[in-house]
Amino acid sequence: MDSNESALQQSIFRDKAAKARHMDPGLKLTAGARLFDVARNRMIAGIRSGHPDWSDAEIGAEFCRQLQVLREREDRGVFTPVADL
Repeated sequence: MDSNESALQQSIFRDKAAKARHMDPGLKLTAGARLFDVARNRMIAGIRSGHPDWSDAEIGAEFCRQLQVLREREDRGVFTPVADL
């Protein structure tokens, strides 16, 4: 990637971030749900591509497993389990 592309990408990111900061909270919630749907569909497509012989149930189970791994990674250090108090 050359510096012109990088500068353009940074400019686009800044513009999108500025617009998001000024969005109504309800619209932010709706946008978040749409983004999750896009991410979910891409994850499922990736799993299906890597395992074309898997059933929908197997793909769904793998998606749930991967999502759990991501949640655990993000939660690490953020929340304190009640048993550890």
